[in-house]
Amino acid sequence: AGGDGDDGKHVRKNLLPLAYWNPALVTNSSGRASVEFTLPDNLTTWRILVVGVDKKHRFGFTSSTFRVAKKLMIEPALPSFLTEGDVFKSRFTIFNRSGQTSKVSAILKIKGVKLQSTSDSLEKNIADGDRDFFEWQIEAPFGSTRGDFTITAVAGKNSDGVKESIPILPFASFDVFANSGSITEKSTLQKLQIPNGLRADISKLEVSFSSSLVAQLEDSFRYLLDYPYTCWEQT
Repeated sequence: AGGDGDDGKHVRKNLLPLAYWNPALVTNSSGRASVEFTLPDNLTTWRILVVGVDKKHRFGFTSSTFRVAKKLMIEPALPSFLTEGDVFKSRFTIFNRSGQTSKVSAILKIKGVKLQSTSDSLEKNIADGDRDFFEWQIEAPFGSTRGDFTITAVAGKNSDGVKESIPILPFASFDVFANSGSITEKSTLQKLQIPNGLRADISKLEVSFSSSLVAQLEDSFRYLLDYPYTCWEQT
């Protein structure tokens, strides 16, 4: 286990699912190789996977794990996204691994969302080896596109901090209307019914004409062309 290598003021925000990737590591004549890399800010158990191949196309595989932890750890339990107007409890789980019961003081700083709780700070006593939940009531306001959550916790000489950012989606729906027909005249008139209650900040009107129904598949074709993975299993 590692961790507690910061000065107590570091806020963890570089949270990644993959710490290191090297597809072409060459061993020495004894079959040994070593690498150095900087871990992201995740406090978790990392799994190392190694696949080896020689010039005769013989393969080998092994795996191992190591854990990165701190004596005081914060684990956010936030949704992956919000919608304008949402009201929810932002929950953070704080773990105490200090070896003794500790009084934990936590402060939540936010941006792009509104705090509905009476205070941005909470204090709780957490026994050694135990955890507790710290919750704040939050509202996602209209017009905001992202909410930032930064929580810091201190218990004696031990501390931790983490920052997460959540997208806020507009409270709106995307509607598509299509009409078809044939004409013999040089021009025609097509009336459009604009819905009431449109929001000027996010609304737009897009009109397209085509001599074929294939135009309705433009978004589907564009999705396939821009899809980042080219394996047949996913496309």
